[in-house]
Amino acid sequence: MTNKKTALFNSLYKRAHKGSKFWRILYSLYSHYFGCDIPASTVIGEGFEIFHSAHGSVISPRTIIGRNVSLRQNTTIGAKGFSGAEKAPVIEDYVTIGPNVCMIEDITIGKGTTIDASTVVVKNVDPGATVVGNPAKNINKAGGYIRRNLIIRWILDVRKKIYNKRADKLRAPFIPDVIKVVGKDTTIISSNCFAGRIMQDVGMEYNSPTVGLYFWAEDYVEFLSHLEHYLTKGKIEFVEHSKYTLGNQRRENWSHWYPIGVLDHKVEIHFLHYHTEEEAAEKWYRRAARVNINNLLIIGMEQNLCTEQCIRDFDQLPFERKIFFSSKDIPECQSCAYLPEFAVKGEVGDPYLKGDIFYKKLIDSLSE
Repeated sequence: MTNKKTALFNSLYKRAHKGSKFWRILYSLYSHYFGCDIPASTVIGEGFEIFHSAHGSVISPRTIIGRNVSLRQNTTIGAKGFSGAEKAPVIEDYVTIGPNVCMIEDITIGKGTTIDASTVVVKNVDPGATVVGNPAKNINKAGGYIRRNLIIRWILDVRKKIYNKRADKLRAPFIPDVIKVVGKDTTIISSNCFAGRIMQDVGMEYNSPTVGLYFWAEDYVEFLSHLEHYLTKGKIEFVEHSKYTLGNQRRENWSHWYPIGVLDHKVEIHFLHYHTEEEAAEKWYRRAARVNINNLLIIGMEQNLCTEQCIRDFDQLPFERKIFFSSKDIPECQSCAYLPEFAVKGEVGDPYLKGDIFYKKLIDSLSE
């Protein structure tokens, strides 16, 4: 799941950190060869990932690094002063550190922070922030403020529960018919969390890996075009950033950091409702192994940079049961399920909050 240089570094670091003289020597040779200075005494959490061998990076031995932190080349993380009792930065979990970053003094970098290239950080950074410049400036203050403000978070949580309860009530009358047209032994493949919504309502086992995540429209068509290969042989490699600008913006504003994976260097997947790369990978592979390839229901949605060409490409896929929910009426596309409720919006809405609309169309389409 991690790159080879990261795996080598972590293997040597863990052994050297335990105090073995032999492994400390090997670790020193590694550091000398790649031109980085990350002392074996530094406290580093699980899931630490380096890029470009962290070439030119220097880290104080007093630095504390949390879990799932990623580090790039030419980064300096150091203590201020030379008294021997100086304190160094504390970097919390899920922090992404760009190249040429400098962090100095007794500061804390909050969980889920992204530090952009060439940023100089000399003050505490709030959780979930995105900081840039010299000195570092948080360009994601609104999201960070909401996460810190307990009253606002409580209000938003209450509102979410009210909306979800209302959505459950509107969806409920359609569930018996959904069970009839879908069938409990069907594997549902979807471009977003809708597969999980159906499985929860119907009481199905998660026999599809497309749960709690989303694809970009073009990537989803590619995934479906070679579905059996990606399900049985595809390997996920996790990346620091999305290839889509919108993808990076979404994750910055999401309620928590989540992993982004790429299948065979082609299909980008945003594991929206997962918290670690390990969790995302384990559940993907486990559920992919359960897929009933002979009994599939393929669902697409006009979301995530979807174009009309994506809809047409989806329609040409060789699946017997497929449906594409769209805000556009395209009569020549047989799988296109037009939802006029979203025509003005230009794409379909949230299938969780508007599940009753999707269920009614799903039942009508599969009953034909």
